[in-house]
Amino acid sequence: MRHKTKLLGLAAMLLFLLPFAALADEPGPVLAYRLVRSPVDTVILQVTTEAAKPGMWVGVTIYPPAESAYLVPPINIVYMAEAGRQEKGIPIEDLAHLSGSVEIAVYGRRLSADECDPADLPCKTAGYRLADMTAYASGTLSVAFWQSPPEPDATLVAPPVDTNFATVSGHYTSAYYTSSTQRASLTTSAVSVRYQEAEEWGFGLDANNSLLTLNSNLGTIAGAVYSGTLTSAMVNDKDGVFGIRGTVTSLTSDDSNSNGAVIPYFALYYKTPDKRGYVDVGYSYTGYVDTRIGQYTLTNGMELFTWWLWSDTRVYYITLRNVVQKRSNTLAVDERLTAVVVPNRLSISLYGLAGERIYAFDPDINVPYNLPDVHKGSVGMTVVVNAIKGLSVVGDATYEMYRNETISNDYSVLYYTLGLTYRF
Repeated sequence: MRHKTKLLGLAAMLLFLLPFAALADEPGPVLAYRLVRSPVDTVILQVTTEAAKPGMWVGVTIYPPAESAYLVPPINIVYMAEAGRQEKGIPIEDLAHLSGSVEIAVYGRRLSADECDPADLPCKTAGYRLADMTAYASGTLSVAFWQSPPEPDATLVAPPVDTNFATVSGHYTSAYYTSSTQRASLTTSAVSVRYQEAEEWGFGLDANNSLLTLNSNLGTIAGAVYSGTLTSAMVNDKDGVFGIRGTVTSLTSDDSNSNGAVIPYFALYYKTPDKRGYVDVGYSYTGYVDTRIGQYTLTNGMELFTWWLWSDTRVYYITLRNVVQKRSNTLAVDERLTAVVVPNRLSISLYGLAGERIYAFDPDINVPYNLPDVHKGSVGMTVVVNAIKGLSVVGDATYEMYRNETISNDYSVLYYTLGLTYRF
């Protein structure tokens, strides 16, 4: 959603084990995998195969969670399987993969680029292709579920890996109004601190200051927003994560209509076991002098193509106790598409809003739109660059359209935002 600077990704999970065995009528390979910890505390994905003949190949791909795909590329490993039982250890150096997923397959042969079909571009690019798959395993890497491998001589499971993390974010925004009879420009600055304890719980603190400059030397309107957020997983198992999030936001402003307002927000969320999708249902209540506002949101996020494209769709339904700007309720849909352009380096988001909102509360950045004009739609783009390890630079441009029904004034606003996020 607009100006989303919480580039947190959801917390990396720990030590998930999902065994798999592929058996046919004839002797064939057996697959199993588990996570273990080495003596030097490196996390190892241990893949066990039992091939009936030499010359077979094993392909392993470890995907990061979709929300971290722009920071963490997938791990791809290909090796020849030995006849009989073989154990292969694959180090996982970036713990972000531990909240992702894994695919493992055994193949009968490895085709060279010359043996591939001329139209097989991936084979031509990579120089080979694995063919004649005889066994396949897939699953997620999560703290929520643990099983022992199928082999009878399995070793003891490893202790959990600490994947807690914290982030500090800040951004500055300049906005310029076009065709507005009342407003000229707006500047905002914000600081955000987040901490996440795996997938179990987390908290956040936000502070946002703004200064709205009016036309015709009518002065300025200053405002400040402060909020605190708590998140807790109520159910965390092999079927996914079900949790609750609560935020309390306070608003101080030179605008007497909204000054002193306190906005509670609550949401229930569900994340799929493979972390490739989520659903979030939220409600906020705002009390201003001229009306009382109830906002209902339904948000769905999903991975669209493997790991490089992510979609977030949110529906806003807002009800007003007293009619404002000739509206007693509004409905809008906000869509954001995030593409990984360069793994581990660059991602780009395109987003837009269709419909109408009034007095909306943005649960991503915990900021209310406290001026009583009708938001008629918007488009925008966000660019995220992973400059160095742990540090992300965010650039955003947004074009929004509004209408003041009281004075029949249609106008637009162009926002420019620059932000930084550091992950510890």
